Amino acid sequence: MSRVSVVALVLVVGLASTGLAKEKAEKAGKCGKARKTRMEAMDADGNGTVSLAEYAAAHEKRMEARKAKMGDKWNEKKAAKMPSAETLFKRLDKDGDGALTADELQRKRGRKNKGEKAPKKVRKMKAEKAKAAEAEVEEDVEM
Repeated sequence: MSRVSVVALVLVVGLASTGLAKEKAEKAGKCGKARKTRMEAMDADGNGTVSLAEYAAAHEKRMEARKAKMGDKWNEKKAAKMPSAETLFKRLDKDGDGALTADELQRKRGRKNKGEKAPKKVRKMKAEKAKAAEAEVEEDVEM
């Protein structure tokens, strides 16, 4: 290859990687905005935290939307067995102050940071699945 071709190739690769990095950063920003938007939507009084009443109203709205989406498949018996908004709120309110912060709501969806371990129950399930898959492979090899 000539030097001009190499320089052109390096420029193209550099520009492409810069574009991908920018796109990834924008996508990450959108996820953060979506989280903030959900928090803001639940925070009716605008104080930066979600009270039990605000959480219950949002929960009821989500349940109504789910019911409308499912239509005839909605099962009232199963719905009655679901935890109440108050029960869910208490699980999320780790410090017990009666208000959910953005951090507590973010933890609802799983690990806060990628560096944190998954809950013990999740780790155990993954390990069991891996062992089962390994056993299946060994059975297939023996046959």
